[in-house]
This record gives sequence, structure tokens and C-alpha cells, in this order.
Amino acid sequence: MKWTTLHQPLSSYRPFIFAGHFYFLAMLVLSIVYYQERMLAMDTAYYTFKVITHESFFAGHGRTMSYVPQVFPLLAMKLGWSLKGVIMAYSAGIVLCYYAVYNIIVYLFRNPHAGILLALALGLTVRYKFYAPVGESVVAMAPLILFAAWLTKPKNAFEKWPAWLDVGVGIGLGILLLGSHPFVTISTAVVLGFILLWQREWLNPRFWIISLVTGGLLLKTYVFVERNAYEAERANRLLEAWSVLSNLNDYYISSIIWRYFDTQYTFPLVIFLLSLGLLIWHKRILAAIYVLLSFLAILAIIMVTHAYMTSNIYNMVDGYLGYLGFTMGLPLAFQ
Repeated sequence: MKWTTLHQPLSSYRPFIFAGHFYFLAMLVLSIVYYQERMLAMDTAYYTFKVITHESFFAGHGRTMSYVPQVFPLLAMKLGWSLKGVIMAYSAGIVLCYYAVYNIIVYLFRNPHAGILLALALGLTVRYKFYAPVGESVVAMAPLILFAAWLTKPKNAFEKWPAWLDVGVGIGLGILLLGSHPFVTISTAVVLGFILLWQREWLNPRFWIISLVTGGLLLKTYVFVERNAYEAERANRLLEAWSVLSNLNDYYISSIIWRYFDTQYTFPLVIFLLSLGLLIWHKRILAAIYVLLSFLAILAIIMVTHAYMTSNIYNMVDGYLGYLGFTMGLPLAFQ
């Protein structure tokens, strides 16, 4: 079975691991300082109201991944904290969940590359969604990269486990994706394709079993079943892809996307292009082409599914644009 090239002890990656810790701790501080802005506006206010009023878990559109960070405000209520404390716990709890996943990836899976990918995915292109943190489109980053981390863990991690257990854990982590967000179907396909090319998993039965089972479950859950009206409307817009993309200037979403790249994504885009250049330099040309095409495909899907927008509702489109950062982060994290 082919693995990543990580054979050095974790101490060799200490500066990068430290940078990841710093990122998540900084996010934690900001989540507490700006708890009102994060938890008392838009969709997040609705989630907060539901959790506090009913003193129970709440998930929009059946996306049960939202339950995990809600443990924090519910526990705070059980402990008799004030309303302010409960809301702060909810805000901080969301970041703590990401941070917990980061530590699992780095120290349990011994995969700092994937840990860095999680930080990059949440930091490169996510902007306004910081103030709407319950959106499952971004929350899905955690189980997605946890799943990818298992597939790219180094050979010396869990090397004594039997093959069936390795496959079982991989499928189990893939099942976690079923409670997140439909867009994770696309991002899972992107990361599996990258792993296939990067690690040359063509003849690895474990990789194919985990990938095919996970892919099948995602398709059954998000594609081959009757959706709710909200998700059905989004999916049906993909049928208009050619009409939208061939007349992009007629849609307001093009102005929104252009504004992002003109004002906020310039530096990440330059770093991304440099990382693709490094892939080519190291003769990983097929991987570079794949990542670039994945980036463009995700961008196109975002524009098509949001072609109905007529105003600057950044908190809505921002979560999906986070997957541009996820795609940018692949060559940055694994080189």
C-alpha cells in the first residue's frame, strides 16, 4: 500500500504544526471576542434561538453534523451559565471542534500535512462565513479532511492494524460525511482524485474499497434520493450550467465573484499558482493539471448554483467559496 512520504518524526514538522496551533487558538480568541456578531445574526441566530429555547440539539435540513458543536452551549445550560456564557460557549465550541479535529489528525493519525490542509481550507478563502459559523457547508470541512487524513496517513501510523480494520475505519469516517452538506459530494470526489494521483493508488485495494463505498453512500444520500425543496432547487440549477456560464456577465454572481478575487483572493491566488508551479517543477504535472481543473470546476458550480442572486449576500456564497481554499490548500499542504 502506498502512503505519503512522511517518515520523519513529528518534530521535523514542528514549525508547521505550531502554525496550525496558533491559527486555531487565534480563531478561538476571535470567536469569544466577537461572539455576538457570530451568533446573533442571520442563520446562526436561528440556530442559537432553537438550541437555547428548546434546550436540545437542532439541525437545519437534517444535517446532523451541526449537533457536535451544540454540545458546548447545552452543557453550559446544564451548568447554569448565564445567557451570555451559553452563547459564548456555542461560538467558541465551533472553533474547538475544528481544533479537536486538527489535533486528532496531527497527533493520532500522525499526519501534519492534512492538519495544515484543515487550517488552509478554513483560512484561505473563508471570509464572511466567520460571522455565520453554523453553515454546514463550512462545518463539513472537518469530517472531509479527517477522512482525507486517514487515507493519507503515514505508513508507520497504525501499521499493525489488519487491513479489514483500516478499511472499516476509513468507511466509518466516510459515513460521517453523510450528515454534513450536499456539496461535500463534490469536494470528496476532488480530494479522492488528488490522493489517487498524488499517492499513485491505482492498485491499492484499500483505497478503492473505501473510496467506492464512501462515494456510493454520498450519491445515495445526496443525489439518488428525493431532496427537500431547498436542496432540490440548488441541484436543479446545475441543469442550466451552459446557459449561465455562456452568459456569465448577465448574472450578478459574476460581479460578486470578481469582487472577491479583486479585493480578497489576490494573495491566496498568487500562492496557489506558485504551488502549482512547484508541482510542475517536481514533475507532478498531472496532479497540477488536476488541481487547477478542480479549482475551475468548483468555481463554475458555485456560480451556476448561485446565479439567482441579485444582491451582496456574502454569508451565503462565502461558505461555498471556502472550497476554493480547500482546493488551493491541497498542493500547499502535501508538497
